[in-house]
Amino acid sequence: MLERWAMTAVRMRSSDIKGNPLAYWQDVVCDLFVPLTCNAAESRSFDWEFVSDGISDLRLVEMRVTPHHVSHTREHVRRSADAYFILSQHVNGTGVVVQDGREAALQPGDLALYDSTRPYDLRFAGSMHQRIVRIPQRLLSDRLAHAERFTARPVRAQTPIGRLCSDFVTSSFGIIGHAGSVGTTVRDTLIDLLCAALRENTLSTRLDSAVSADVLRRRIIRYVETNLSDPDLNVEQIAGAMRMSARYVHMLMREMDSTPGRLIWSLRLDRCAQALSDPANAAIPVAQIAYAWGYKDAAHFARSFRSRFDISPGDYRRRALDQDTQA
Repeated sequence: MLERWAMTAVRMRSSDIKGNPLAYWQDVVCDLFVPLTCNAAESRSFDWEFVSDGISDLRLVEMRVTPHHVSHTREHVRRSADAYFILSQHVNGTGVVVQDGREAALQPGDLALYDSTRPYDLRFAGSMHQRIVRIPQRLLSDRLAHAERFTARPVRAQTPIGRLCSDFVTSSFGIIGHAGSVGTTVRDTLIDLLCAALRENTLSTRLDSAVSADVLRRRIIRYVETNLSDPDLNVEQIAGAMRMSARYVHMLMREMDSTPGRLIWSLRLDRCAQALSDPANAAIPVAQIAYAWGYKDAAHFARSFRSRFDISPGDYRRRALDQDTQA
C-alpha cells in the first residue's frame, strides 16, 4: 500500500484516516520498516502520529503512539525482502526491546539496536515517543564486526558516548528535509558514532560483569571461611546463602580454576595447618583439631593433609613446633 513512500517525506496521524486505526498503523509500519504484527488492548481508540523522511539511504521516522506490542516473528523474517538494522531512540515513556534472549528496557534518551533478519518484540506499556532510524544492514556490518551481537543492549544516555550519539540522532531528525548534499556525511557520522557507542557499551558491560563476578567470588570465599567448622558445608548450602543456583556457584569457581568442594578442602587444610603449628594448641590432639575445622573422620583428614602438604599432620606439627622452639 505504501511502497511509494520509499524515501519520500510523509506525515500522518490516526485522526486523518478512516477505518480501524490499529490495522492502518500496522500497514504503515510494515511498509516503513519490515513485516510485523501490532497488537493493542483498544484497537478502536488506538492513536498514533508520525513523520518520516530519508537522509541518504537511511529512513528516519519519528512517532508518538499509545500503548501497544509489536512482534516480528520467524514467519515475518521469511517474508522480508531486505535486511536492516533498526536503531531506536526513546524520547518519552518507557519501552522494551527483546531480541536473541536479551531485553533492553529503555528510558528517555536511551538507544537500542535490533535486527530485521531475526525475530524481535517491542513492548510499550504506556504512550511513547520514539525516533527510529532504519539502516541497511551492510552499512553497519561493514563498520562493526559481528554487529548482530549488539542487538537489544541499551546504550544509556547518561554515558558520555551514549549522550553524544543520542544527541546526534536528535540533531539528524532536526535537519529532515534539509540535509541536501551533506546527507551522506550525516549518515556516515551517525553510523560511526553508533558503532563507537555500541563498542564502548559492550566493553563497559563486560567490565561490570567481571567486577560483579569478582565480588560474588569474594562473598563465597568469606562465607566458606566463616563456616568451615560446619561438617555439612557444601555447594547447596553456599548457593542458598548466596541466593544463587549451585550451578552458578560452580561457574564462578571454575573461573578461578577451582570448585566449591576444592575451595572448602583447601581452606580447611590451611586452617588445620595453622592450628597445628600454633604452640598454644600443642596439647590438643590432632583429631580434635581436625574435628574443630569440619572433618568427620580423622583418617580421611590425615590422608587429605598428606596429599596437600606431603607430610603427616603429626610430623607437620612436630617440625613446626621444633622450628618455633629454635627460633
